[in-house]
Amino acid sequence: MRCLGGKRRKRLKCPGCGLRCTDNVHKIHYRLQHKDPALNSKIFNLCVLGVSNRKVSTVLAISEHSVRIRLARLSQKALEFHHSQSNELKISEPIAYDGLENFAGSQYDPNNINQAVGRNSLFIYDFNFASMNRKGRMSPWQRRRLHHIVSTNGRYNSKNIRLATCDILRRIYERRDKTKQLLLLSDEHFQYRRVLREDLKLPNLVHQTVSSKACRNYQNILFSVNHADLLIRKSLAAFARETIAFSKTAGRMCQRYALFMVHKNYMCTQFTKKHSRREGANLKSPAELLGLADRLLRFQDIFHYRSFVENTMAMNDDWKCFWRAQVPRKYIRSLEFR
Repeated sequence: MRCLGGKRRKRLKCPGCGLRCTDNVHKIHYRLQHKDPALNSKIFNLCVLGVSNRKVSTVLAISEHSVRIRLARLSQKALEFHHSQSNELKISEPIAYDGLENFAGSQYDPNNINQAVGRNSLFIYDFNFASMNRKGRMSPWQRRRLHHIVSTNGRYNSKNIRLATCDILRRIYERRDKTKQLLLLSDEHFQYRRVLREDLKLPNLVHQTVSSKACRNYQNILFSVNHADLLIRKSLAAFARETIAFSKTAGRMCQRYALFMVHKNYMCTQFTKKHSRREGANLKSPAELLGLADRLLRFQDIFHYRSFVENTMAMNDDWKCFWRAQVPRKYIRSLEFR
């Protein structure tokens, strides 16, 4: 078998089952033939620089369908890599928790991506998804359109943020350093208080809140999660405000967030410039500060091999759905809530 470069592809035989395969069967570019071996890296870099899929296809002279396929495979690997690297990590720092509001498909389908970010390391530990019903001012035509959608497909559960918060906080609490109290920092959202007061009732968990109208500077206790919001609005076209490059499905949107999470945690320093209160913040990544890496990782260090379904067995149910470009069924529309 010959590859595009004219060289013969090495074939392997399994001693157990006798099946034969090529030497690149586990590579990220398996069955994605292209003369440029660095095509996946170029697509990834353009994506995290805020370039839309259609613009990426124009710049690299490939089809938009090819861009979507490669980004989906990269996103699967990003989820699997982050889980394998940080699953055994014990959380010993305060956690800043908040939701990133966005929409997928149309503005009649807003949602929240709930993020748990380390206050000191700026490391994104976990995230999940919660759909919401549309709110705010609408024109008469928009109200008629929304009424048609609700009468046909139903509404979202009004308690989705509460359900998603309960799931992610339970996962964070199980990963805490049991010798210390876990400090949770959030805004004054009423659903967060209900989860901690009525649903979880966790011991050794201290909840500290700040007004969402407070100045969002470095002194704000939610700076780490606000900083992540700022970066993703700037870095990914699907999350930019008033964007025309929005994700068409919620599952694809969560996969884009997984790419951003891995890029921020492992491939970038905390800050681009020197910081007076954080020595070395412009030299080390959040993963280096937590001991998960000894240097800034490159593209090949993370995305050399592709991810398989078997690698998702230890993931939580939310991430298993994201791996398949889906969201849990409890976060989709239902006539039960009409």
